[in-house]
Amino acid sequence: MKIRTVATICIALLTVGIMASTAFSRGGHSHEKDKKGYYLKSKMMKMLSKEQAQQLKSLKVDHTKQIIPLKAEMQVKRLELKQLWGADELDEGAIVAKSDEVLAIGTKIRQAVTRHKLETAKLLTKEQREMLMKARHFDDDYKKKGRGFRGRRHHKDWDEDREMRHRDRHERRKHRDAEEDSDDE
Repeated sequence: MKIRTVATICIALLTVGIMASTAFSRGGHSHEKDKKGYYLKSKMMKMLSKEQAQQLKSLKVDHTKQIIPLKAEMQVKRLELKQLWGADELDEGAIVAKSDEVLAIGTKIRQAVTRHKLETAKLLTKEQREMLMKARHFDDDYKKKGRGFRGRRHHKDWDEDREMRHRDRHERRKHRDAEEDSDDE
């Protein structure tokens, strides 16, 4: 009975660790985000005054200086956590403590990003913030929600095309049913 309990706890901890490491390993920027960021940045830069642009650049540099050590620390903690999981005997307390440290660093990073966004928003006028939000919402609407290929609607007329295909399919089905009915008579 005792062996079964220990085995169950080990499997549960292993599962949680794998899920946590997978979740944290996907934290980087994708090429799509970078492209989107440059697009918004170049579009917004045209609307900014020279003073605003200079202030935003200095905010970005300060933010990057703050984030780089946190990301490095998180990588080190993840490596340490990986070592703990790879040990011959699992130390539950050490694994949980190290996981908490990784989560705490992630929280610090998210808070720093939020503060940076707030400082950036304070530099912009109301009209500029509205333009930025419209650009962000356009991107969300364009991508739509969903999975796989069907979640990616690459052209604006996707819904109309789908509707047209549905109507065509419905018309063919009605025509086929009418032919079958006439053949039966």
